[in-house]
Amino acid sequence: MADTTRDVVGARINLDTSKMIPAFKMIDQGAKQNAETFKVLNQEITVTTKNYTALAGAADKMSLNSDERRKKIMAESEALVKQRTAQAELLTMKKNQMEQANQIVDAKLAAQQAIIKRRYDAVEQQEREHQKRMEILQNKLTASAARVTTGTSATSADTMRERVLMQEQAIRQKLAQMAEKESMQARKHAADYEKFWINALQSRERKEAQVRERALQEEQRVRRSLTQTQTQISGITGTAAQFAMTGTLYYAFTRGATEAISLLKDFEYELVNVQRVMGESADVGYVKDSMISSAKEYGYALREVASVYTLIAQNGFDEKQTEQLARTALMAKNVEQSFQSASQAQELMTGAILNYGMAAEDAERLLDRLNEVANNFPTTSKKLLEGINRVGATAKNAGVDIDELIGYLTVLNQAGFSGAVAGNAIKSFISYASRPIAIDKLEKYVGVMKQADGEMMDFPELLSKIAAQWDTLSDAERNEVTQAIARGDQASRFITLMNNYSKVVDVAKVSEESFGSAQRENTLTMSTLTKQSEQLRASWDELIISIGDSGLLGGLKLIVVTRISKPH
Repeated sequence: MADTTRDVVGARINLDTSKMIPAFKMIDQGAKQNAETFKVLNQEITVTTKNYTALAGAADKMSLNSDERRKKIMAESEALVKQRTAQAELLTMKKNQMEQANQIVDAKLAAQQAIIKRRYDAVEQQEREHQKRMEILQNKLTASAARVTTGTSATSADTMRERVLMQEQAIRQKLAQMAEKESMQARKHAADYEKFWINALQSRERKEAQVRERALQEEQRVRRSLTQTQTQISGITGTAAQFAMTGTLYYAFTRGATEAISLLKDFEYELVNVQRVMGESADVGYVKDSMISSAKEYGYALREVASVYTLIAQNGFDEKQTEQLARTALMAKNVEQSFQSASQAQELMTGAILNYGMAAEDAERLLDRLNEVANNFPTTSKKLLEGINRVGATAKNAGVDIDELIGYLTVLNQAGFSGAVAGNAIKSFISYASRPIAIDKLEKYVGVMKQADGEMMDFPELLSKIAAQWDTLSDAERNEVTQAIARGDQASRFITLMNNYSKVVDVAKVSEESFGSAQRENTLTMSTLTKQSEQLRASWDELIISIGDSGLLGGLKLIVVTRISKPH
């Protein structure tokens, strides 16, 4: 109890105060440890807050719709691009500053070189002047010696020569001293020049090293910043992309199933239409396989090909003829952009075949002619087919060859007339040229228009005969001939045809020599990405049809029938 006597209060309450200081030390240490613990806890809370903030940002982006999410990601990408652009501009500016510093150093070096060159020039000028003075002194000495020799005795001459030699030696010493002085000055200038260059180059190297170091540090900082930004964006977009991909796959599957069922319905409907127009005996299986094969070969959706086959079959063609015309129409749309669709191409092509009385097997050869002419003259296959649809039957009866007819139509198309207008004009020419009043006028101004048996010559022969004499006729005679064959608005078209009749021959020759033109261009078209994508789609359609044939179509029908027959 000896320790308690030191503290009166402690003594009164019988308290051992010697243990209080260690206790307070322990409490202080515990408080410090708690402070450290709370500091670590605060750091953990800060990190957790940042993580929750990033998670909340990601959740906000995921909650956005596709357009808003795309806009947000695009905005972040644009900000990243702007940051990169700013850093690139900064580096460019620093590079320009370094180049400007280099230019200043180069200018200073050039000025120093100019100063040194002027000094060297001055030294050389002084040396030339010294040499000139030496030459003058030498001449004076020579003249003095001559005068001394002629006017004095031998002793005086020796004295004079000694004096001259001494003066010459003094001059030589002075010149040697001047040369030594100039040499020393030149060496000093050279040393100064070398020192200046060394200092300038060292200064330049130090500045370049500093600029490179700063640029490298800035680049590293930018790279670290970009890496952090990309990591953040990847983390956010990765989560969003997973949800987006899941939704996309679901909706894609749903749309694909709906599209497949729709294709099966439409394709079956077209096959039913084909069988309806061709009759019960039609080989629908052959037509079906042909449709799928044509869609894959020419790069079309199966629906469009099936529609083309149905439209052709409605004109009374059998299976093989329908196939030939359909394939030609599909090829026509591939090689000629003037057609709005394959259906339009088949409509005009089928009409031309029927009007001119050609066989279905001749369709591809006709397309060769049209395509080659359109490639070499200002017209299109569409315009030519429109013209043939208007005048085809009349031209065939009048003995107009298909190549000549294409020549007539091309000349009028080139003059700005549409295909239908050009076809109607030629039909009008053929009709008026066979009338008696027209024959009388043509025989009056052109010559005999009939053959030996009294029959009227064919229209191409008649037109060629008029064209051969067209340039020799007067204006009044041309007007009479025109009125005999063309009336009203057709007169200007007839005059256009006659003025450009030489082109008819050129077009007809190109048309005749056009074998294989369409197939060659179709091969080029099929090598494009667009057509190869369409071929892939056609293969997918074929797979759907195969799945339908294997039982899916029958199952769908059974479901529909069951639903209809189920009592309500």
